[in-house]
Amino acid sequence: LYGPGHLKKAKKGAYGGGMGGYHRKMGLYLNFFRSGHFEMVPCYHSIKGQYRIGFFVVRFLIDIFAFVRAAFTVRPQVVHVLAQYRRAMPREFALVWLARLFGIKVVYELKAGVFVDWYKSTNSVFRGMAKYCVQKSDAVLGQGMPYVDFVKSELNQQNAFFHPNFVARPEIPEQVREKLDAASLKILFVGFAYRDKGVFEMIEGCKIASDTVPIELTMIGMEHVDFQEWMDTFDTGDRLKVHRLGRMPHDEVLKAYDRHDIY
Repeated sequence: LYGPGHLKKAKKGAYGGGMGGYHRKMGLYLNFFRSGHFEMVPCYHSIKGQYRIGFFVVRFLIDIFAFVRAAFTVRPQVVHVLAQYRRAMPREFALVWLARLFGIKVVYELKAGVFVDWYKSTNSVFRGMAKYCVQKSDAVLGQGMPYVDFVKSELNQQNAFFHPNFVARPEIPEQVREKLDAASLKILFVGFAYRDKGVFEMIEGCKIASDTVPIELTMIGMEHVDFQEWMDTFDTGDRLKVHRLGRMPHDEVLKAYDRHDIY
């Protein structure tokens, strides 16, 4: 399982501080997924800001060396890549190329994000790398159905499958309190607040909806500087209250779900 390593604290400049959705998915697989058919062994790549000498070429070489070493020591039958594409595309291209060279099968997992928009707008070199990764993989997993359709129709990879996000069974509460029982509508957002996640539209939509019903919006997670600056000057009016709590421990985040009506 090829994905991000563990950080003790968030790193400035890394997506979500280096502790966002990709890190969470890595932990979910390793801590909760069990199968009698195969075992998941982690192979970690670096995160921006993790090393003092952290510019691209050094991190690229460190990550590729770690994979080659694991390939010869663990001898995996399959490499499951938690794809990040974008600036990680050269690393993922090298990873898939090496896996094919070593005769290792590849599963390329596209989490929710902006893969389709990114693919259409990126430069031809990165687009070629992404196409190679998708087409040379033995299977592609898409967290969203549009990714599956795009991979099949535009990238000619027919072994693409819908693979929705999941929640660990121990984190599902046995009981859920009554919802929509207060004067205001309580809404919760958890995640890295940046433009591609629709947080600007979410705030504006809540402002419009608050004309009908008072709204309390709670936001948990790091904020991109663009959103932070915009939000600092946004007029929420009298009927919309926004609580920006920043990053919180996972246990505290789970408790927040119970206090809100809509996630």
